[in-house]
Amino acid sequence: MKNLFVISILFSGMLFFCGKNKLEANGKVHVRIENLAGFTIRNVSVGNANYEIVIQGQITNCKILDQPIYAGYCSFMKDSVQSGAGVGVCGTPSPPLFKPGYYTFRVTPEVNGYNNIIVIEN
Repeated sequence: MKNLFVISILFSGMLFFCGKNKLEANGKVHVRIENLAGFTIRNVSVGNANYEIVIQGQITNCKILDQPIYAGYCSFMKDSVQSGAGVGVCGTPSPPLFKPGYYTFRVTPEVNGYNNIIVIEN
């Protein structure tokens, strides 16, 4: 019984420390793209991270951003036209920076000619 107790305490401690490292994301912002726009998007970028081609329904791997971001926004090419999705940053003061962690930028279908992004913190 005593051994079972010690093993359960050690296992719980291991889970706590492993979970803590994942949540901290090593002080970096990690972003992936989920394309629900209804078409293939090319040359997708968020900050300094480039995702190349993201086909309809695809979720990319996470990329680490080396520059700060303030809003859920990405740029991309639709057919041969430069476009983007999300909400930009205007005015002062700027909104707070994204805190370190893992995010999914879900590019949604066009409404009134504009794609939107839903930001999900993972």
